[in-house]
Amino acid sequence: MLEPQGKRTGWQRQWSVWTRDLTQNGETVMRLETVGKVVAERTLDLDANANGARSEIRVLFGAPKRIPGSTDVYCPYQILGLGDETVRYTEGVDGAQAMYLAMEAVGTTLNGTPEMRSGRLTWYGERSLGFPVRAERPRLRLVASN
Repeated sequence: MLEPQGKRTGWQRQWSVWTRDLTQNGETVMRLETVGKVVAERTLDLDANANGARSEIRVLFGAPKRIPGSTDVYCPYQILGLGDETVRYTEGVDGAQAMYLAMEAVGTTLNGTPEMRSGRLTWYGERSLGFPVRAERPRLRLVASN
C-alpha cells in the first residue's frame, strides 16, 4: 500500500512492517509499506535443514503504478520468508519494463543467496526459479569534472 509523505491514508499493512521510500530528485514522494494489490505471486521451496523439513518462500509483485509527478512507473515487490522482507521497487519507462525489472531484481537477488547456491532453494523441485537473472551488473562510469 502507499502512503503519501506526511499524510495517513488509512491503508493497513498486510505483509511487512518494513517500509521503503520512493524518492524523486532526492525527495521522498511516497512510502511503500506493502506491495499493494498483488498481481503476481510465486511460491518457492526452501529445504531448511538436514532432516528434509521444507518451508515456503513467497515472492509478491504489486501492480505497476505511475510515480507521482513523473511519467515513469514503479513496480513494488517483496520476498517473504528469506532475508529482511523489505518492500522494494524497480522503476521503468512503462509498466512492462518496471515489472520485468522487478522480476529480474528478484531473480538476481535470490541467485546470490547461500540458499540458492547450496541448492536448497527450488521451484517445483528445480534449481531454476523461473525469474530472469542479470548476468552482470552494469558498470558505472565515474565522470570527473574539472
